[in-house]
Amino acid sequence: MAAELRQALTRLPAGPGAVLAGRYLSTDQARCDVENRLFTNLGASSFPRGLAAIRFERGTGSLPPSPSPVASVAGHRYYYSYRPGGVWRSWECAETIARWRRVTRRAADDGSCRPVWLAMKMAAASGQVEVLVPELAPDAEFGVRVVIHATPRGPRNAAAVSETVFASPALVVRGNYVQISPCDERCQAGEVVICPDADGPYPQISGVLYALRPAPG
Repeated sequence: MAAELRQALTRLPAGPGAVLAGRYLSTDQARCDVENRLFTNLGASSFPRGLAAIRFERGTGSLPPSPSPVASVAGHRYYYSYRPGGVWRSWECAETIARWRRVTRRAADDGSCRPVWLAMKMAAASGQVEVLVPELAPDAEFGVRVVIHATPRGPRNAAAVSETVFASPALVVRGNYVQISPCDERCQAGEVVICPDADGPYPQISGVLYALRPAPG
């Protein structure tokens, strides 16, 4: 199934400025790393090149009927959906928790989250991150919107960039600062957008961390 999904994804039309939205549902209600399920686990090469933005979310409610019979996995069924464009369908922003603007990522991209972690840590120490809700409940679910201000050298593919932002940890509030945290299973919705408008020789990161509530309907 994974191989068939990769083949189908590479056939999706994607021109300049293309946006791809992924949605994951399962009969297994245990929390999971949604971005990993939809994007990172498949690998950036599975998606059309040059995606300007990706969106992901954990869907709510019942799974749509399968177009053909499928076997359950450990007693559960799983649903993956991808479509050009679109917005979050299961969640909406309830409250802004924190925000930051044009945090410079000076460390070279090594394919891990470390350069982003270091940039956010330094930004928090210098007061570049505005925290509006100092504490999150231990089980609070949240969403993240991130803008990567790219240089002429890149990055150019939002699916690849998401691996360096969400691949293992997620961005959450700890006390009065924002940091990379391993509780990525609480991130129920996210968005990564690439804008080719960096102010200098290094990529920059803007973003907003939200508390979520279920979308009506």
